[in-house]
Amino acid sequence: MARDLLKTAGLHGHKYAIDAILAAVAGQEAAQGAEATVFTPDTDDMNQLLAGHSVRVEKVRRDAARTSLRRLAGSPTAR
Repeated sequence: MARDLLKTAGLHGHKYAIDAILAAVAGQEAAQGAEATVFTPDTDDMNQLLAGHSVRVEKVRRDAARTSLRRLAGSPTAR
C-alpha cells in the first residue's frame, strides 16, 4: 500500500519512504472506521500521500517532534 501511495502522489525515493509507511498505516486504520490523525512537521507531503483518505493531518514543529521521539525512545537528552 505504501508503494501505491507514493506512485499516486508522484513521490519517490527514500525521503518519502517512512512518510508513505505511516500514511499507509493511518489509511488502513481509517478504512476500518478508526479516527486517524498523523502529526508531522511536513504536512504538504503527507497531505499528498493521504489524498482521498479520511485521515486528519496536523502540523507540529520539527523540534517538538524530535523531542517527542527522544522521550519515546527513553533518551537521556530529552527535555
